[in-house]
Amino acid sequence: MAKSPKITTKRLKLDQTNTIIVVTISIAAIVAVFTIVASKTLLSQYSYQKRVISAESTSESLFKADATAANNLSSSYLSFISSSTNVLGGSSSGTGTNDGNNAQIVLDALPSKYDYPGLLSSMEQVLSSNPNTTLSSIGGTDEQLTQQSNQTSIHPSPVAMPFNFSVTGPYANVQTLIETLQRSIRPISIQTIDLSGSDAQLTASVTANTYYQPEEIFNISSESIK
Repeated sequence: MAKSPKITTKRLKLDQTNTIIVVTISIAAIVAVFTIVASKTLLSQYSYQKRVISAESTSESLFKADATAANNLSSSYLSFISSSTNVLGGSSSGTGTNDGNNAQIVLDALPSKYDYPGLLSSMEQVLSSNPNTTLSSIGGTDEQLTQQSNQTSIHPSPVAMPFNFSVTGPYANVQTLIETLQRSIRPISIQTIDLSGSDAQLTASVTANTYYQPEEIFNISSESIK
C-alpha cells in the first residue's frame, strides 16, 4: 500500500501566500480598471457641465443685454410718438396731409405689406393735388399673388413696386410735381420720364418704383450642448 504524500506546514503557508498575492493582484487590477473608467466618465461629465454652465452664463448675459435694449427701445419709441410735432412738421394729432404720429408716418413710408391698390390710391391723391396739372392715367401690374409668399422674412429687404403715370400741365407745374415726388416720405425711384408737347402744355409719362419691406420674423432657436 502506497504512502500518502505529506504536506508540510512550510509548503502550506507558501500556497496560502501565493493565493493571497493572486487575489490581491486581481482585486487591485479590478479597482484600477474601475478607477480609470470612473475617472474618464467623471472627466467627461465635468467637461459637459462646464460647457453647459458657460452656455448658460452667455445666455444670461445676452438676456440681460436684450432686456436693457428693450427698455431703452420702449422709452425711445414712446418719446418718438408722443412728440406734438411730427417729423414732417405737422401735428401728431391732426388729420392733414402732413399730420399723424411719427410711428404711422414711418409705416406709411415703408409698409410691411404688399398693397398695390392702396399704392395707386395714395399716388393718385398726391398727383391729383398738384396745382395746374391733370393726372391723365396711373397704373401698373398688381403682383398680389406673387407677393403673398413674401410677406414675412428672417432677413427682410425692400421689394420694388413698379408703377407708372402720366400728367399734363405747364412745364413749371410738371417740374414742381416731380420735385414733390422726390420729397415724398415714401421712397420713390423714378426710372424714366418721357416728355412731349410744349412748355405751356407738357405731357410727362413717368415710370417709377416705390417699395415695401416684409415683416421680420422674430426667430427663437434652441441649441443642444454636446
